[in-house]
Amino acid sequence: MRTLKPIRVSTALLGLAFLIACTSQPQYTVRKLPSGHEVRLIGMGPIRFGDGTTGLMLNYQTDLDLSNKPALKAEVEDVWSEFRYDVERGNYSSGIISAHGPTKGFFIKTGQSYNFVYSKGADGQWHMLEK
Repeated sequence: MRTLKPIRVSTALLGLAFLIACTSQPQYTVRKLPSGHEVRLIGMGPIRFGDGTTGLMLNYQTDLDLSNKPALKAEVEDVWSEFRYDVERGNYSSGIISAHGPTKGFFIKTGQSYNFVYSKGADGQWHMLEK
């Protein structure tokens, strides 16, 4: 009976692990918005700003071209209609929505993102800060 050499087995396992790591997609949760549009949520969590205040940040994957700012802004407004409740429930001073475009590349993955910041004004209403 013939046995495999340990070096061949470990090389094969290393190659398989590398292949799986390179082809895996980001983990996300699909959430349906009141408009009926579905978004892929990557994650959500608090962030601290330099002035000591905190905000809640939501990261999501979009299929839109990030250079199409009017379409992206409309999609983010739709996301904000739901995300705002999480920001208010946590008593955060701001909400940040980060739209992530599709990743490109096989071995080295690259992508773009665009952030939208909402802040509560003196009038008690939430406003998107313009860049």
